[in-house]
Formats: sequence, structure tokens, C-alpha cells
Amino acid sequence: MSSELPSNLCATLDIGFSINWNDNVKVYDTFMNTSPTLISEYLNSKNTEFSISKIGFSYIISVGRIDCSQKVLIPANSHQFMEIMSDGSMKLRIPLYSANNADSKADITPIINSTTVFKDIYSIFWNDIIKSGFISAYRYEKLKVYRQFTPYYNLLGYGFEEILNTHNNKYGNNLVITSTRFPKNDFELIDKRVFNSRKVKYNNDNLKNYLFQSIYTHLGYVDNYHSQDET
Repeated sequence: MSSELPSNLCATLDIGFSINWNDNVKVYDTFMNTSPTLISEYLNSKNTEFSISKIGFSYIISVGRIDCSQKVLIPANSHQFMEIMSDGSMKLRIPLYSANNADSKADITPIINSTTVFKDIYSIFWNDIIKSGFISAYRYEKLKVYRQFTPYYNLLGYGFEEILNTHNNKYGNNLVITSTRFPKNDFELIDKRVFNSRKVKYNNDNLKNYLFQSIYTHLGYVDNYHSQDET
């Protein structure tokens, strides 16, 4: 693990896509005419710290913060952030941290929460045209493990504790040692044929779910925590 990275950084999850539209001019104009105030109003409603910056023809939006000494600079790319580009392309990073250097557990709840938040931010720009203007997208997702860790969900009060304890009794502590080899290719093609082949209705919500969903939502867990019967 590089000494330049925070010592309690366990892994980073990167998701992104390049997208093809039937009217690139309309997409660009929509981006330029969307006020960043709408993003700040949305994030304020979530009661979270955030930062919005315009870098060239893109917005960089960070969510939350990393605690650090005032005299120590945070390494670049170690924050949770999303970049939205004027052509509708997007990339995001979700870092997974342990509570401290000696703790081997990392909260993976941000994979659930952050993908939803970033999907909502993306919708602020193109929700009105994504279904009608979308042709296809090349999507990627990559998990990079810096040190082995045990993932857990910080979802107290939602009835997950018993489910996850039962799971751990069956399979152990779900130790994540290395990154997965999936997907085999750098980019996965998403177009309307995907919806037809999977018998999923093509609409705004399902399209955005395909673009922003993560195969690592249940990182480390063999059983799906959504159904207690499965554990």
C-alpha cells in the first residue's frame, strides 16, 4: 500500500460510464444551463458536508469529509467524489475506510447510500432527456483493495444485525483479501437490447439504475441481506 494514501483506507470503488446521445448539442446545452445551486440545495437536504467545483467543462462534487490533522493534506483521489462532464459522461469514487489504523472492519454502507445520492445528482442535469435521448453507454466498475478488511453494514435499527450474524456463523467474517476479476472487460455495453434480453422495462428509473448500480453492494457477503429467508 502506498505511503501516500491514508493508512486506514481499505479499498476504493470506481464506477463510471461514457454515454452516447441522439442530440449532443441538447445534452451540452442542458449541462450549461443547469444551475449548481440545485445540487447544493439537494445536498443540503441530506444534511451532509459537500463541495462543488467546476473544473473545465465538468463539475466535481465531493460528499462527506475525511477527518485529518489541519497540518496534513488529504491525498488526491482519496475522497468520495463524483465528476459529471458536459457530454453526460460520469465517474465516481467511493473509498472504504476503517475507523482507525488498527481496525480491520470497513463500513460498506456508502456503496448503497452514495450510488443513490450520485444518481439523484445526475438526474438534476438530464432527467428530462435521458430516456428519449439515450442510445448506449459503456460502463465500468472496479474495486481496488489496498489492505484486507472485513466489510460490515452500518444499518442499526433496520433488522440486519440478526441476518448478518446468521450469515457470519455460516461463512465466517467475509474477509476481503483481493479485488475481483469481474468485469472481464474494461467497459460493459448498455443499450436497449440489454433491457429486452433481461425482460426489464425501459424507462428513466431502470436506465439510471443500470448506470449507477454496483455489483459490490453485498461486498463480502454470500447471502443477500434483503431476504432473511435466504440466510
